Amino acid sequence: MKILAFIALSVPLTSAFSGPDSIEELVKMAYPDTYQDIEPFKPLPGSPWAYVSGNDSSILRIHDLSTTSYPLYPGEVGFGLENSLVEEFPEGTETQIVFFEGNVMTANTTFDMCQYMVFGELFCPLPKHLSAESINRTLIIPNNVKAAQYSFIATAISPEKKLVARFAAMIDLMENAPVHDEL
Repeated sequence: MKILAFIALSVPLTSAFSGPDSIEELVKMAYPDTYQDIEPFKPLPGSPWAYVSGNDSSILRIHDLSTTSYPLYPGEVGFGLENSLVEEFPEGTETQIVFFEGNVMTANTTFDMCQYMVFGELFCPLPKHLSAESINRTLIIPNNVKAAQYSFIATAISPEKKLVARFAAMIDLMENAPVHDEL
């Protein structure tokens, strides 16, 4: 019985929550009138839940995203991001984010990305760096965050209307970390 419990808790529960079943479905939910105009999303190396669109022509090129564990649980989660900037990340870059809990849109907002980069100790304008740069951060997911599928699409556009980055995620947040009994 312990073996079955261990297996059940160790397998990512992709279909455990309601929400989009594919990145294409998420794009249609977020942009029902213009989804066909968006370059297809591709899976991001290192992550079973992250996707990029327009990565070959954007200012910010995301090469890899990793987490210390997946599915995610409340508590500390380490994130690693490898990226390069083919141009300077300009001041005034606006980011639109469309956020879902399950199939319900919970936010659709636009903000100045540079105002939030300071929390990651990054400041605009950010100089270009063509070689891959790694950013590693720890995020704390509060215990009171409800277990569900959380999805979003974020699109950053420069003041000159150039695509800075388009990133999407479909994340399963579980209730409690698995307990591994000895077998």
